Amino acid sequence: MATSRARLMEKLQTVDFFFCEQYGMLMNQKKTKLMVINGQKEDRLPIELTGSTIGHTTHCVYLGALFTEDGKMASMMKPQLEACRKHVNKFAAFVQKNCNMPFTFKHKVALSASMLYSCESWLTDNTSGREGMGQRLTDAAETVGDPELASLESIRRQCRQKAADGATRYQTYLEMNPDLCVHPIYENKEEYVPDSRRIAATRLRLSSHRLLVETGRWSRIPRENRVCASDATFVQDETHVMLYCARTAYLIALLTPPLKSVADVFALSNNATNANLCQDILNVFY
Repeated sequence: MATSRARLMEKLQTVDFFFCEQYGMLMNQKKTKLMVINGQKEDRLPIELTGSTIGHTTHCVYLGALFTEDGKMASMMKPQLEACRKHVNKFAAFVQKNCNMPFTFKHKVALSASMLYSCESWLTDNTSGREGMGQRLTDAAETVGDPELASLESIRRQCRQKAADGATRYQTYLEMNPDLCVHPIYENKEEYVPDSRRIAATRLRLSSHRLLVETGRWSRIPRENRVCASDATFVQDETHVMLYCARTAYLIALLTPPLKSVADVFALSNNATNANLCQDILNVFY
């Protein structure tokens, strides 16, 4: 899996060199196919490797479920339902042959297991996902006239409300993303950012890291006691390590203009610089 054709070719070339060439192995061209979701026409062109060609396919089967290029649940469920129809016929024959068996047992053993097979890989589109999770559009839909935007506005209001109620994680996230908007690092496909560094930026933005402000939470250490070893005074949180910590000062000093807030870190015009900085900061601490 890859986020771009260039990244996919890089991964395949690594496999081709380190495994196929060095160990005399061949890639199975019948079982290795290229499938593109929401890509361009040129992304679907065959990929040429040493001694093999990876062709394009419009669908693949994983865990018994069909995945298609259009990413629609209907395309995936149609063959699943056709397969289930066969099991229903078998179930009817089973019931006729074992009419004295309790129905709950028949339902559990003969019907549910077969019909729900591979359900962990079923896809859900936006509409069914909202209905399934009980989400409802808010009054903002009437204001902006766009259900998708209304749903986002509802989430933003909830986030700001939780921050106002004292939830520290929400407060930290609002400091880094005051407008609650999607960062360009996730939308700009023209500027390549290595996955590991993009993940590092995401970890800092979402407080999914191993700084003391988080690991101390796991150990039930009071927040004010989760101090950084560099000064034993300030809490080792995102703001501290990105702006004030002596251990990361040399990284921050390389940036111009000087950073004044954590929001400035994620407002850097260059996505690669942003991601590299986040990765380097986290590397200092673990």
